[in-house]
Amino acid sequence: MHFKYNDLEEKYGEYGHSQVYTQFNNSCGIFCQLLGSDKYYPCKDIFGSHFTSRINYPTITNHFWIKNFLYGCNYRLDEYMHHFGILMSDGNCDSDHLGPEEKSTKLKIIEKKPKFRCFNHWCAGLAGLSAAEYLVKNGIENVAVLEAKHTIGGRIYTRFVKGNPLEMGAQWIHGTEIVNNVFNFAVKNQLINDEQCRTIQGPVLLPDGNLVDKYLVSQLFQEIKSVEKAESNDSLEMEMEKEFKIIAEKFTLQDRGVLKKVFNSYKIQKMFTEGDELNKITSRSDYQTFPCDLDITGGLNRLVDAIAFNVEESRILKNHQVLNIDYSKSNILIKVKTGNEIKYFKARFVICTVSLGFLKENFANLFTPQLPERKLTAINRLVFGRGVKIFLFYNTPFWKKNNLLKLKIGLSNGDYAKGYKNWVYRVGFFEEVADCPNVLLTSVFGDVAKEVELMSDFEINEKLTNLLRNYTSDYTLPKADQIIKSKWITDEFVLGTYSVPGIDSDRGDFDIIGESLPDFNSPKLLFAGEATSRTHHSTMHGARESGVREAMRIVGQIRAN
Repeated sequence: MHFKYNDLEEKYGEYGHSQVYTQFNNSCGIFCQLLGSDKYYPCKDIFGSHFTSRINYPTITNHFWIKNFLYGCNYRLDEYMHHFGILMSDGNCDSDHLGPEEKSTKLKIIEKKPKFRCFNHWCAGLAGLSAAEYLVKNGIENVAVLEAKHTIGGRIYTRFVKGNPLEMGAQWIHGTEIVNNVFNFAVKNQLINDEQCRTIQGPVLLPDGNLVDKYLVSQLFQEIKSVEKAESNDSLEMEMEKEFKIIAEKFTLQDRGVLKKVFNSYKIQKMFTEGDELNKITSRSDYQTFPCDLDITGGLNRLVDAIAFNVEESRILKNHQVLNIDYSKSNILIKVKTGNEIKYFKARFVICTVSLGFLKENFANLFTPQLPERKLTAINRLVFGRGVKIFLFYNTPFWKKNNLLKLKIGLSNGDYAKGYKNWVYRVGFFEEVADCPNVLLTSVFGDVAKEVELMSDFEINEKLTNLLRNYTSDYTLPKADQIIKSKWITDEFVLGTYSVPGIDSDRGDFDIIGESLPDFNSPKLLFAGEATSRTHHSTMHGARESGVREAMRIVGQIRAN
């Protein structure tokens, strides 16, 4: 069975689900027309009495897998199910309920759609916008997005300085796989011009101004990739240190001291990807990594705008801060503050996509009745990262003469330990920002990150300039002409960066946070966002797929009733 990726529409490619399950109701009014005929038949008459049977399509080209599909009323068949006709047309349908003539005949699926009225609330981050997009496309008319801020996008925020985009929050699309829904959406909407993967490679500077031999650095990272990753009850930091001890045995005694400084730099970069101090994060994880990190040309705001375009602007209510969600009765009552005014909304369903940090801080007053103890335990056990990104602007970029697009800072064990209290020792790299050739990016994550957010730009500039001068032994290096930093930790509606399993976390905590209330079979209050994704937490594609997941649950519930 062969057809091009471009033939796959949102149901398969854009949303990126590898498996979809739904229920079929024979009374929902689905009719099939054999092409070339003017007659319509109830689908169950064509497919036989077992129209609900699973039809297996094990492989589709481009490494995209669809299996155990149940086609039915929970989807807009006129929009998506014409793919069934494509699959049928080559005679490879595995259903035993079709005769030879029907197996080789294209089908046109017609749906007599009822009108659905439903009001839904969530926040206008990637999960919320993706949920709204899916609901609107599936005929749910009464949809509203309540956003506390005056902007949409959640932790995606592109700030433009002199026309150049700076990503204050989410930075990259993580992975160019077809199962990455954000990558698929970006390709479809022509948001990626250059599919060049971001590299983490770069020269490593030592405090005495010397560069570490690049061959030695390359050997170290090859060993890091090849060493067997262990899982235990220890922290990620302890497991990484165990790995380094194994790796170090393969090098000379002289090289080990240098490589430990490189490894400490690597650990600081690991904080950037994980989100916090490594001693607070468990080594046990179900996270799935997709290779290749990509930038979106012109800024990630283009991704947000492209998704929001599919949701009418009137449905997105900005500056609407939700104070309480009362889900004790059949209709949910939502208390909202907008300006100095208090409003109340009623909804049949609510999807809550606030950040894990906001949940940790506000769960006591946000829900009536209180969330179940099981969910509160999961919320408390997960870590919501703390990090600040710092952008340094230079009118004359000093690094151009050496073509240093990325520079790593090697740290001794003593300096690394100082980083728990002194933020300068949590700076592990400087790299040129894509689309901004006169800007360097660095970051500080962990216990000292909030201190940096609250610090003056002048003091940050002084300390980073001294750091660069000491490591390069060039005391003529200029100060940055401007400093811009992110402020997610002190943002009252976010309170951190992204989610990661804590040292005491259970593997199922992400799933528990995503459980709907009052129960799975009667969902009214639903939860989405990257903190509800066991395998893709902390990512944009994790946020998007979670929003679609809960929107699908609502569509299924409405149509089942």
